[in-house]
Amino acid sequence: MDVEKIRGWAWNVANSLIKAGEEKILDRFLTDLRSANLPHEFSNTIVNNITVFKKSGIDVGEIPFSLQYFSSVTEFKQAKAIVTATIYNAKVQSERKSKEGGKE
Repeated sequence: MDVEKIRGWAWNVANSLIKAGEEKILDRFLTDLRSANLPHEFSNTIVNNITVFKKSGIDVGEIPFSLQYFSSVTEFKQAKAIVTATIYNAKVQSERKSKEGGKE
């Protein structure tokens, strides 16, 4: 599993949605990812949400192979944890920057 590629993709997705002002879509994506408890559900959630992103004019690029195929349940759980944590962290950092910007 390519952790850095997964993390980079998730970070790009989150920041693309944040920059586009689509925090609600990002929240929904995070909720959908967290609800996907099987590898095929997780991959389908990503594909389904990318369609929503494209309709909003946001291109997040290709899905890394590491998120398309999992050789074990453990690998799936690790990938899911990386994606959800990375998206959540990007969201928190964005909110923090907004609050700090508002104080000045």
